[in-house]
Amino acid sequence: MNETPIGIFAFGTSPIEHMPADRTRALLAEAALQGAQLMLFSTADCDPVAGRIHASLWTRRGWVKEEVGLPKVVMIITNPVTKRHHEVDTWLRASTRTIGFHNHTKLEFADLIRTSPWASYLVPTAKLTPEAVKDELTEWLRGGGTVIKPADGNRGVGILFAIPDSDGCTLTRENKSWRGTLADAVARVESSIRGRMRYRDYLVQRYIDSRDADGRPAAVRVDVMQRPTGGWDVFRIAYRVASPAALVSNLRLGGADGYIEPFLARRKVRNPAEIQEEALALAKGAADTLNGSPGTEPNFAYGVDLAIDDDDRLWLIEANGQPQSSRFQHYFAIPAIAYLLSRAA
Repeated sequence: MNETPIGIFAFGTSPIEHMPADRTRALLAEAALQGAQLMLFSTADCDPVAGRIHASLWTRRGWVKEEVGLPKVVMIITNPVTKRHHEVDTWLRASTRTIGFHNHTKLEFADLIRTSPWASYLVPTAKLTPEAVKDELTEWLRGGGTVIKPADGNRGVGILFAIPDSDGCTLTRENKSWRGTLADAVARVESSIRGRMRYRDYLVQRYIDSRDADGRPAAVRVDVMQRPTGGWDVFRIAYRVASPAALVSNLRLGGADGYIEPFLARRKVRNPAEIQEEALALAKGAADTLNGSPGTEPNFAYGVDLAIDDDDRLWLIEANGQPQSSRFQHYFAIPAIAYLLSRAA
């Protein structure tokens, strides 16, 4: 059987080192099942003058390198940084079909969803103005719980939760909490982010108290991937629960994930099947909105994060253009290889 070569490329380090080992194994296994040969290579493996690459190929002897021509399709899994990276990026895109990813910032995500049919699901979000941080934070906190986060952050890094009550305000960052007056909380947040606001944007979001039946902070994650014929397939829907003392349900911070059915079965207001159907439609709609934005490279996958409040209402938090899905690598590999093969045809 003639295997169709498909490439996976990373700037800097090799994809073998960049990707989790479980993802690499899943992609290799699925490539073999679908009649594809994976070629993994990085910037150092490229020779634009000769139009050739030195690709890492998996064999019975393990990884070997071979000099080959560019495959008909290459999935780019990182962003260019250096001048050399950009030169190779330009060469790749001019020489073969490329599939990449674009991570919209959280503010770009909010702006796009705000003008879409899914606007009513968007968690209220606004950009913080460096010159008016104190006044803006005070106004938001007078309206209830508030989340402060960098617009370009990911994996739960740098998120602050400010939850006011009649006696003051509690600040939580990762697994640590502080309590004081509302004015002190505002000053503490301002002090924490003031220096960073010189080089990055920050935003505020309304805090949605999204919890499971045991009272633990929880969220819904829907991972979608483009199907070869168009539209989106769901390769995973799960729920994530925060670690003790934390408010963000991120796996990097000690959270855990699980199958969605037991989580939805314990909801008290709406039918579980109805919630799940709405969550899937919402994730696909958000992906369509992001992929249709002008001036950005379309993605082939998104991880869409949803909150669910006490009334079982779903809220759109954000979308990640490169979902990791560490426990579901095989479910990612099946549509990923199929999509790459469809683009190589």
